Amino acid sequence: MKLFIICLLFPFLSFSQTSNHKVFGVDLNKSWIELTNYQKLTYYLADNEAKKNNIPYVMTDIEFYRKNIDADFLELGFDEILVGFPRGEQSNLKQLTPQVLIARFNFTDTSTYKKNHLYKVNKTFKYLQNYFGEADLNQVKESYLLYNWNRLTYEVYLTSRLEDLSIILMYVIKNK
Repeated sequence: MKLFIICLLFPFLSFSQTSNHKVFGVDLNKSWIELTNYQKLTYYLADNEAKKNNIPYVMTDIEFYRKNIDADFLELGFDEILVGFPRGEQSNLKQLTPQVLIARFNFTDTSTYKKNHLYKVNKTFKYLQNYFGEADLNQVKESYLLYNWNRLTYEVYLTSRLEDLSIILMYVIKNK
C-alpha cells in the first residue's frame, strides 16, 4: 500500500522540484548577448582570465539585464550579482546560457562582518526559504554558516564565512 501511494505522488514530487531556471527575475535560459549585451571580445578576455586563474566559469555582471530582476531580490542589497557561463564557447554566444548565478555581500573588515552578517544572512535566508521552501542542509558554526537547497535540476547555496568577509548566494544549474 505504501509503495502504491508513493507511486501516485512521485510525478507531483518530481514536478515540484524541477525548474525552468528563471530565478529572482533572472532568466538563466537567456544567452550571453541577451543577459549582458557584451560582445565576443569581452567574453574572450574573460575566458582567458578564467582559464589563467583556474575558474570554471566565465563570470560577468548582468547590469544590462538589471531592470528585469525582481525588486524584492534587489532590495536584499547585494554588492554584486554575477552569472557564470561555460568556458571556451566564444563561437556560440547567441545560444550560450549561464550555468550559475552568484550574488555576494562584501565586508571591508572583520568588525563590519561581525556586526552585520547575521542580519543580512537571516534576511536572505528568509527570502530564499519563501522562494525555494525548507533548506535541505543547515549548518551554523562560529566562523561560517551554510544553507543548501538541493533539487533535481538545480542547487542553491547560501554561505557566510568570516575568513572571506562575505556572504555568497549561489544558484547552480545541474541540468537543463
